[in-house]
Amino acid sequence: MGNSKFWNDLAGQVSAVQPAAETRSKKRMASSCHVVEIPDKVEAFILSLSTPPSILFCVAGGASGELGFFADLTPAQLHSCFEKNYFSAAFITHSLLRRWLKEPVGIQHQQRHIVFTASTAAFVAVPGYAAYTPTKAALRALADTIRQEVLMYSQDVRVHCSFPGTIFTDTFYEEQRQKPTLTKQIEGSDNPTDGMTAGAVSKSLFAGLSKDHYLITTDYQTWLLLNNMRGPSPPNNGILEWLVRLIASLVWPFCRLTFDRQTRKSRPRPLPLKE
Repeated sequence: MGNSKFWNDLAGQVSAVQPAAETRSKKRMASSCHVVEIPDKVEAFILSLSTPPSILFCVAGGASGELGFFADLTPAQLHSCFEKNYFSAAFITHSLLRRWLKEPVGIQHQQRHIVFTASTAAFVAVPGYAAYTPTKAALRALADTIRQEVLMYSQDVRVHCSFPGTIFTDTFYEEQRQKPTLTKQIEGSDNPTDGMTAGAVSKSLFAGLSKDHYLITTDYQTWLLLNNMRGPSPPNNGILEWLVRLIASLVWPFCRLTFDRQTRKSRPRPLPLKE
């Protein structure tokens, strides 16, 4: 089970520094994402630490600059979106896990944690997210794989993956200016109440970690989608989530038909002819 007091204390520390962190994040995001996409630099950084951290939060990512319908995107946009959202998490996790396995913890029963940040987009396809959605689905698959692989080792490495929906940040409002109208209509991002602040998402995340949940959702809509798409991932509450999965299997076909109808009514602009 999760150490509730530990995670609650850590959540309080995060809340205390969050306003300052959000102020600095805009200046540091571009350079930080660029570094974590370079395996050699990531590994050099991990090896340079006198003591490896016991918890890794992978939170870099986003879709700004890579939104649009698949036929309208460039190969460079597809590539950069995967670097920003998948490789930024995969490379640092790979380097840190290798160091953990070489340097077992000295304290008996001490856990180490990897916390990935995926998205509601990992469970549902929305037109306009053709570059972004595959990266989050891949991140969920990576978490599934690592969760199982660490069972081979004697160390207690816990893997978690969170799936936040809309988070009201400066990046979100920047993305809103780039999204196709159809994307906004289907995901409901024009609704000012259909989203959460970064603080609320953080609180939900730590609540899930304190219960030692593997897959963590921050809203009921994503929880429903998760249980519709759970597959082989272990449940947090077997009986309850089996019932939710049953409900989702009945509800989702109607949602899909609605989304398909909206998409058919939308007419994208003609593609430019290649010179």
